[in-house]
Amino acid sequence: MRLGLPFAITLFCCSPGLPQAGQAAPEQTVHASHNTQADETTRSSTSLKTTRARNRGEDKLNREASSAVWKFLEQEGEKGDITDVHKDISIARIEADPNFPDRRIVRAQQMVRGVPVFGDQTTFVVKPSKGVVSSSNSLPLTPDLASVDTTPTISWLDAVGRAIETYRKVKRSARLRACQTPTESCSITPQLLIFDPTRVGLKAGARRLAWLIRLDTFVMFIDAHDGSLIFRYSDLQSARHRLTYDLDGGVDLGHGLVLVENVPVPGATISHDAKTAHSGAAKAYSFFSKLGRDSYDNGGAKIESNVRVDNDSYGQWHVGAQMLVYRPQVPDALDIIGHEFTHGVIQHSAGLQYLGEAGALNEFFADYFGAEIEGAFQTHNWTIGEGLHLPEGPLRNMANPHDGGFDPKDGPWPWNRGQPDHYTEKVTPADNICKFSSHAEKASGCIHLNSGIFNKAAYLAAAGGIHHGVSVKGIGRKKLTRILYATLEERLDPSSDMNTAVQAIVASCKDLIGRYRISAADCAEVKNAFAAVGLPVP
Repeated sequence: MRLGLPFAITLFCCSPGLPQAGQAAPEQTVHASHNTQADETTRSSTSLKTTRARNRGEDKLNREASSAVWKFLEQEGEKGDITDVHKDISIARIEADPNFPDRRIVRAQQMVRGVPVFGDQTTFVVKPSKGVVSSSNSLPLTPDLASVDTTPTISWLDAVGRAIETYRKVKRSARLRACQTPTESCSITPQLLIFDPTRVGLKAGARRLAWLIRLDTFVMFIDAHDGSLIFRYSDLQSARHRLTYDLDGGVDLGHGLVLVENVPVPGATISHDAKTAHSGAAKAYSFFSKLGRDSYDNGGAKIESNVRVDNDSYGQWHVGAQMLVYRPQVPDALDIIGHEFTHGVIQHSAGLQYLGEAGALNEFFADYFGAEIEGAFQTHNWTIGEGLHLPEGPLRNMANPHDGGFDPKDGPWPWNRGQPDHYTEKVTPADNICKFSSHAEKASGCIHLNSGIFNKAAYLAAAGGIHHGVSVKGIGRKKLTRILYATLEERLDPSSDMNTAVQAIVASCKDLIGRYRISAADCAEVKNAFAAVGLPVP
């Protein structure tokens, strides 16, 4: 059975009674955004509320955008190594451009004989009347894949079994601890794909057919021919229909419902954490709605918050469950609520992997928009987590990433403070400072550290200053917010690195000249900000 699309199953992951190879697969719940075209278009809440005539107009624009992308792909395929674009590329999603109503954002996935290539996606900005305006990648994304055997030798059931063995050994997050008894069930998502080691920051290794097994927030790549573990990492990222659960020290997410939108559950005791998390979710929703987004998925998804969770991390965006998760007292920090909500936005827009430079960018965008959400309702500042009132101070300081001390030789690093503020200071898993409170940070490529490089650039772009001898005149937060949101929505893909992101941010700025009072002079200062942190600018 070919399973190029992910599907969700629920197994008693830690009991011995796993299904055996050859048994029927569980009922598949296929994710909404895959390979068909107009009928899989993501619609904004605006289009859902308009007249049937307006809906027909939206569908027409989506079809025209899809046709424009296929035409572009056919032309590019003739120049390169793509022999049949309709086999090698699939259109995953089409969305309205929040800044330009006559444009569409089309996301395409590279395929090999019906199997997706992990991390190989391209985002196209299309004006149906003119064709493709921009693309986030050149094509083919990963050449020379024809030799990869796309027929698995081991079944997805065998791969899940081997993934669970690895899962048992790690036991890091609260959700992992919740799955250690036969009475607890885990959500498991298997998907057949082609694994390219360069897409996760590995310098060596062959491209291989693999089963991607997502067991709650733990992601594993199991070789689809020999069953070996190729690579693993944690995808637990630190969401206006609101649901808030109070676990009161527990770990089972989605239990203990106390608030449904504005109505308390009868008989429930509403804790301070539940009130603040519920309110914070509304504020995060409101902030992004002003940018033209309807909830984290831009489709009006319900926003589920879990408070007073027995967890090692302060706050988390749970990718698999699509939930916000907080330790006790953490909801007091609105910027952390905004940070975690933004991880949901990122998952449903650029889809930046939680690995390497893409992961650092993921953390940067979450920090930036988290700070902006807090500033929209409280006082603007450039620190993250100051509302926790920790004796060590804020978790991160975007204006001064070195705050708290920064030395790659120091370690282990118990607090999320002290980051590089220049690209020459970028750290690797070999540096002591990366080996802090869990294996996850090292495995993901020091993303909470290296995000400081872009944090500093964003501060300079908005507020101005002199850094490493480069002078920057700030353009203000409002303009920068528009530029960064357009970049996240339109010009990045899952494996974008820092250099690509700089190019994309500058291109977004130029695209917005004349809107939101953005000028060519503003774009020049944005370039200066990135030059100040040692990144090449166009």
